[in-house]
Amino acid sequence: ADGSDPAGGEFLAEGGGVR
Repeated sequence: ADGSDPAGGEFLAEGGGVR
């Protein structure tokens, strides 16, 4: 949830995170 994946579904506005 820190921005590892731009298409992640945890913090989209933060940069992604966990998918």
